[in-house]
Amino acid sequence: MCAMDPEDIWSCIYGRLVLLRYVYNMTAHLFVVLTVIMVAADVAYAESPDATVVKVSGRALVRQRPDMPPQRLHEGDRLFAGQEISCAQGCNELVISVCNLRVPVYRSKRILSIGCGVPEGTRSGPNRAAIGAVAYPMAAQVVQPERFYVQWKPHATSIRLTLRKYLGKVYWGPQSVDGNRGVYESNSLKALLKRVQKEDSIHLELIFEDGRGAPEDIRFDLISIDDQVRLNKQLEALESESNRVLKAIGRGTAFSNYEMYVEGAKEFEKALAMPEPRTLASTNLAVLTRLAILADYKAYRDQRVKELCKSSKVATASVPCACLNSCQ
Repeated sequence: MCAMDPEDIWSCIYGRLVLLRYVYNMTAHLFVVLTVIMVAADVAYAESPDATVVKVSGRALVRQRPDMPPQRLHEGDRLFAGQEISCAQGCNELVISVCNLRVPVYRSKRILSIGCGVPEGTRSGPNRAAIGAVAYPMAAQVVQPERFYVQWKPHATSIRLTLRKYLGKVYWGPQSVDGNRGVYESNSLKALLKRVQKEDSIHLELIFEDGRGAPEDIRFDLISIDDQVRLNKQLEALESESNRVLKAIGRGTAFSNYEMYVEGAKEFEKALAMPEPRTLASTNLAVLTRLAILADYKAYRDQRVKELCKSSKVATASVPCACLNSCQ
């Protein structure tokens, strides 16, 4: 309350008006901020579905959350991670589209956000002509300590392997290995890389010497501890995916997102080799072939890329840039 003293009342009223205007402006600003956040969230939710209903016959249902009542599904409905869909009593058929794959739903399924493969574009590392005998690790790609190994084209001579920090100290080797083996894997070396990972020494060099020319120098990165934690969480979440093809695509996408293209390509090839794509829909095989081509291209598996590009399973309208040698 303002005092009734005539000398003070007008200054009191003015002060109250200033305060009210400040409160009004702050409230309006907060309202605008909240509105923008909500609209942005709604737009993202509306524009980025994790799956879409492409066919439904009968009473198919979706639950937004376990504590919410189910709602009827219709063709064209968008589905998002965390939702539970079902095709049980009163439902004859339910087919959803995930990453352009047609996936039938039997009984129930939880929607996961699995990602949809490797985007087109140039690949990191050297030109193919500059790649020598070593097939793994690949230059400019990322590896995990527990998955580390060295693979090369087998030959009769003995080879020497040395691992060091990029332009820095030697961590391991030189180690003599029978060249006929074609692969070297060691638990002690994996344990060493785990210790190196804790030092944040993620830029490494593998020196490969086979006595038949200049040493081969492969520069690659060790995944950081933080990225490894995030990757493991993504892989763990995919364990609940009941569809084997989608699970492999999700794993391949997760590896590729961290530039582990060799591991990613293996998962996409696994999805392509499964029988489901041949029995579910004719378009599925073309979609999976395209994903495998892009993954193999990023992993420098050029011979496999050529084999898949020649396949009639690749849709003419969406031939990957890797088949046309036009990735930019």
